[in-house]
Amino acid sequence: MLAGGDEGAVLDQLTEWVIRIVESLGYTGVAFLVFVENIFPPIPSELVLALAGFVASRGQATLLGMIVAATVGSVAGAWLLYGVAYAFGPEPLHALVRRFGRWVRITEHDLDTAERWFARWSTTAVLLCRFVPLVRSLISIPAGFERMNFVSFTVYTTIDRKSTRLNS
Repeated sequence: MLAGGDEGAVLDQLTEWVIRIVESLGYTGVAFLVFVENIFPPIPSELVLALAGFVASRGQATLLGMIVAATVGSVAGAWLLYGVAYAFGPEPLHALVRRFGRWVRITEHDLDTAERWFARWSTTAVLLCRFVPLVRSLISIPAGFERMNFVSFTVYTTIDRKSTRLNS
């Protein structure tokens, strides 16, 4: 935990960085920031998307262009997590749980249960979890582990609320 008002200073610095990226790179900056947010969730996509909407409202970009840029960044980030999980498969996670699971109270039985649940509800899970902050990034990992159909994964990943967040 940061001492005193350091949290505010860090958030201010992050906000300034996001503003500089969006103002200098426009659509590419929005796509990049949303991509990074998928990989490193502490970057708040709500800040990026609100700023993208603001830049569009000032006429420096189009709203449609910002929506497309945010969607491209989001899907690309989800593809990266999906691809890594697909490539490694669930065994490394099982090995970590066998070794360290007791520290966080997760057992292999818990993983097996989660895998069965995901196998049954994968498309619904991906679609609904894309609407939940933080979880929207993490849902790509079990999708990759379970080898969810890539086209379905992409469609359900793309159907989220980017346009709603930009318009709010």
